[in-house]
Amino acid sequence: MNASKKLNVLVVEDGLANRRLAVALLSKWGYQVEVAHDGQQAIEKCTKPHGFDLILMDLQMPTMDGYEATKVIRSSEEPGEARTPIIAMTAEDSELDREKCLLADMDGYLAKPIRQQDLQEAMEQYHSSVSDAKCLIDWTAAMENFDHDANIMSQVLSASLEELPDLMTQIERQFAGNDRSDLQRLAHTIKASARAFPSAAVLRLALAVEFAASNEDWTLAEAKYNALKPLLDRFMDELKAHR
Repeated sequence: MNASKKLNVLVVEDGLANRRLAVALLSKWGYQVEVAHDGQQAIEKCTKPHGFDLILMDLQMPTMDGYEATKVIRSSEEPGEARTPIIAMTAEDSELDREKCLLADMDGYLAKPIRQQDLQEAMEQYHSSVSDAKCLIDWTAAMENFDHDANIMSQVLSASLEELPDLMTQIERQFAGNDRSDLQRLAHTIKASARAFPSAAVLRLALAVEFAASNEDWTLAEAKYNALKPLLDRFMDELKAHR
């Protein structure tokens, strides 16, 4: 890997072996790397003027865990400014754990022990996203989802463009009326498109709407949907541009 634009990466990890492995691989690939041993150290380092382009965040750490550190980092980011991608690192590897990370406002997920290929793929994805912050969809991952078959991807893309506006209309009707029994299902369906055409931002907010609806927290669900709606418009614009 050639990190043509040297990105500043913060590795937050209390385990010596995993920390050394991540630092060694990232340094070998040309990234500039700093380390923090717990969430509190990560927050202190994030206050430095130069900042970081990407953070690899362990979840279970002493002093302050990765969830709390992420919450503090997100609260310090200015609205409207580009957010720093935070990739979770944890030994717990299940769909539920992945969704928990997204609900905690993280952008991605790596299972431990770290595998070189997984780390390399994650860095390539977020290296591209830093270089082109306007792009919502990871098109390289999308092609992999469709086994590099452009015809299959085109069919699913057309289906998503047909389905998403209708889903949005149905969600808005749910909020306008008194019956919100379908809101959780509708948000779940939007998640499918965000997985097929990987978009961490869309997936995270669709998941937040689904989670709020499952708890019948309609105020939170509507707030999260209002944040999701402009992203869905951009998401569909990107899909149209790749037809």
